[in-house]
Parts: sequence; structure tokens; C-alpha cells
Amino acid sequence: MGKHYTDSIKRIVKKLHQENTPIGKISEITDIPKRSIYWIIKSFKENNENLKKENTGRKLKLNKYEERRFIRSINKSSKKSLREFSKDYKLDNGKYICKSTVSNVFKKHNINSYVPRKCPFLSKKNVTARYQFGSNF
Repeated sequence: MGKHYTDSIKRIVKKLHQENTPIGKISEITDIPKRSIYWIIKSFKENNENLKKENTGRKLKLNKYEERRFIRSINKSSKKSLREFSKDYKLDNGKYICKSTVSNVFKKHNINSYVPRKCPFLSKKNVTARYQFGSNF
């Protein structure tokens, strides 16, 4: 198995080669064997670029600014479910995000994704009864 070289070293080799530097000189400068330099140059010529491409993969639904705005809206109204958050986001911004996206944003920012239970309404009668029960013990 051959050695793998970083993209920065490959860029240096490519730049030196484009400046018509001899292979032996490139080998001395970078401490890479001549055969490996030939291979790097060959791969550049065949593939046009052998460097890792930026922004590969699926695009994000929310960029960092939209995500930050979404987190602010979550902090303002925390008694909603995941579906309600996704529906509200669509109404506000016109962009649909599913509940799993909302859940992933919650996890990323360490926010609990549960809906807190509502406190029961206590009538005056129940408040006095609880107070008396507590004062007995």
C-alpha cells in the first residue's frame, strides 16, 4: 500500500511542476520520491484536479444564520412540539423543514425536545386544601 499525501503537498507539487521545476528538484524540496511525484502529476493531468472537492454531499436545509434564528424562536416559545416548530418555521420563512431536521437542530444545540406538561389549574378551594394538608405534616 502506497503513501497518501495531503492536498496541500499535492498543491505544492502541482505548483512547482507548473513553474517548470525539474522532478528531481521537486523531490528534494518536498522529500517525496520521484515516482510519487510522477504519480501526483499524472493524476492531476488525468482528472484535471485530484484534490478533495469542497461542499460535497447533501446541502443543508438550514444555513448557520437560519439555524441561529430558529434557535432564538425556540427559546421564545418552548412549549411546542417538533411538528409545531416545523409548521411555524414554514409560515415564517416559507421553507419546509421536517420534524427530524428540527430534532437534529435540538441535539446540535443541546436542547431537550420534550413538550413540558401544563400545570393544572388550582382553584381557591384546592389551594386552601393543599395548604391545610401541608401544615398538618
